[in-house]
Amino acid sequence: MVGMEVSMGKRTRFIMQSTLGIITGAILFVVLVFVYLCIREHRPRAIESVSIRAGEERILESGTPFRILSWNISSAGFSVSNGETAEAGGAAVIEDNLIGILRSISEIDAAVILFQELDIDSRRSWYYNELDFLSANTAYSAAFAYNFLCAFVPFPLPPIGKVGSGLLTLNTFKAIDATRISLPASFKWPLRIAKPKQCLLVERISVGEHDLVLVNLHLEAYESSAAANAEQAAILIDFLKAEYAQGNYCIAGGDFNRTLINNQSTYTLPADWRFVSDDSTPTCRISEAQYSVTDGFILSPNIDLISIKTMDLGFRYSDHNPVEICIKL
Repeated sequence: MVGMEVSMGKRTRFIMQSTLGIITGAILFVVLVFVYLCIREHRPRAIESVSIRAGEERILESGTPFRILSWNISSAGFSVSNGETAEAGGAAVIEDNLIGILRSISEIDAAVILFQELDIDSRRSWYYNELDFLSANTAYSAAFAYNFLCAFVPFPLPPIGKVGSGLLTLNTFKAIDATRISLPASFKWPLRIAKPKQCLLVERISVGEHDLVLVNLHLEAYESSAAANAEQAAILIDFLKAEYAQGNYCIAGGDFNRTLINNQSTYTLPADWRFVSDDSTPTCRISEAQYSVTDGFILSPNIDLISIKTMDLGFRYSDHNPVEICIKL
């Protein structure tokens, strides 16, 4: 009897020690992951030069109409394509969506394309380099800027994992340079470690004695932080105003991440500036039953809008439809 009690006591101590060891190991693992993420945190400078991959270099002249396309491609993997998501269908879904995106932009044939949420090294898109694919299969020059770079995103469950994603500007005109301008982070430490670092991707194109300033953007979601969305938009507008004061033409296009209605936004624009969107067709699929218009353009007063149209692709390749404007400087 005494021997049995001693045996049960040893077993209980073993179970308790094993449980404590597992808990301690789990805590240590979480701490190590956190330290690793802190060390590897993406800390972009306020302003960074962006390299431009060589491509077509036409000369842009004022008075000549041309088209600009903006498209949040949702990593080419979060939309439903043939009933499968990238999570379920694997890399084949990413490839099919990219081929569909490439076919679509070839048919639209815009002079400039502004892409958002383009992955080059992300677990969610099976580490497919979408930048290499699109630049290799088009004649455009290409400029890319990260706005989400994290070695491991631990949430939600299951975790997203590694993310390398950003903005891509494809251009047939000869660009002078490209710049990444950081926007205020919408999340504080430590949450910001595994969150996007929004930015503006700015390209300059010479037009006579002045420049066309092209801004590609993807702002913080209004639902996540209305204050951050408004602050980022205010910085964007101040930047555009400063460029326009120097005689430049200014266009900002992309995903403003808030509902746009009747060509209006809640952003305060200077007199004669325009915020343009196509309200006849939704640009964003929030869910299977909820749609919205979140994608559009800001135009300075020295730019004539000829037309704007959302291409209704049925959200086949992305959770967003592309938006195209035809303009004249």
